Amino acid sequence: MDMHKHDGADEFIYVLKGRASFEDEQGIKHADEGEAVFIARNVLHKAFNENAEDYWCLYIVSPLK
Repeated sequence: MDMHKHDGADEFIYVLKGRASFEDEQGIKHADEGEAVFIARNVLHKAFNENAEDYWCLYIVSPLK
C-alpha cells in the first residue's frame, strides 16, 4: 500500500489481533494486540504487515463525512 493521507480527518487504529506496522513522516512504528496508533489529519501514512501472521485492526476515522 502506498502512503496516503486523510484531508480533514484524524485516524485511530486499534490492533485487535497480532502485530501491525505503520509508517508515517517520522518513521516506522509497531503496535501489538491491545495497542493503538493515532494518525493526525493530513499526515502521510500507511499500514503494513512485516510478520507471517495476519493482523486485525479496527480503524476509526473522525469526523465522518
